[in-house]
Amino acid sequence: MQNSFFINRRKVYGAENPSTTNLVAIFVDKEIYPNIQANLERYTKAYLQGKIANSKAVVLPIDTTRMKANDIVQILENMYFEGIKDESSKLVGTILIGNVPLPVVENNGFIYPSIYPYVDFENQQFIYDTNKKFFVYNDNPNGQAELWHGIIKFDTATEYNKFFQKVKDYKTAPTTFIDKAIWYEDFIGLKKYFIPENTKYYINSMVFSQDIGYHRFNNLLLNILKGEHNDSILDIGNTLSNDLQNVEDPDLQAYASDIGSRNTEATTVAQDVSSSMPTLTLKKATQEMLKGYDGLMSSQFLAKIKDNIG
Repeated sequence: MQNSFFINRRKVYGAENPSTTNLVAIFVDKEIYPNIQANLERYTKAYLQGKIANSKAVVLPIDTTRMKANDIVQILENMYFEGIKDESSKLVGTILIGNVPLPVVENNGFIYPSIYPYVDFENQQFIYDTNKKFFVYNDNPNGQAELWHGIIKFDTATEYNKFFQKVKDYKTAPTTFIDKAIWYEDFIGLKKYFIPENTKYYINSMVFSQDIGYHRFNNLLLNILKGEHNDSILDIGNTLSNDLQNVEDPDLQAYASDIGSRNTEATTVAQDVSSSMPTLTLKKATQEMLKGYDGLMSSQFLAKIKDNIG
């Protein structure tokens, strides 16, 4: 019941809704809170609650010199599992404003800051160790974030207010932020210029765009991408082996047989290998299997496009 009391004592912007209420927990450094309070209230009411259906933004000013990351985790965990007293509600996101502490985690001998303990509450990947005073690996390589998150951090209150003003301006007239120039893309016509090996990586960047945008680089995502990558490489090996088998040269046929044998071994190995890396290493490893538009096209074709832009 501690959570319900805590929430009810805080400012909650937004009207009651009979359906399930989507909660967004906003932790703000109390040192800057008085200087941004008016703009923050408008941001939560007019923007956040306007974008998220049936939502309430719960603003929690905190003393960042006294409140530790584990305290914030406990608040978020209580909100996630209990919600608001006598209401159907669920926590869907959290925003950190100001010098709010980030959790420190230990994994594979590495110690580093990670947002994960703030967004992962079911089958947690990291749990707090009271002796070490930071979060340790929970033997769960497939942890997945349940919340989305945002971090807003500037050096001065003026910069925060400029940010909130810009959000207000965007909501009022979003088209003023759009360049009138249009880039028309004929993906059907350009398909013949795609690099086949990179097409899957480009699709990955679209499918997992939200995870990438929120830096949710975890072992589960890497293993999914790696499995797809291995399947693609094995397909290439099988194709090469089959093509060479049809050549009359006995040396090439022997080479094809060797490739086929190696491919069979690689298939077995690929099925047994999974990754378990710290977050910072995961980001680099995962991005190797994600491609943007420039990775979809050959460099020669991109050069032609550049030369023909007036």
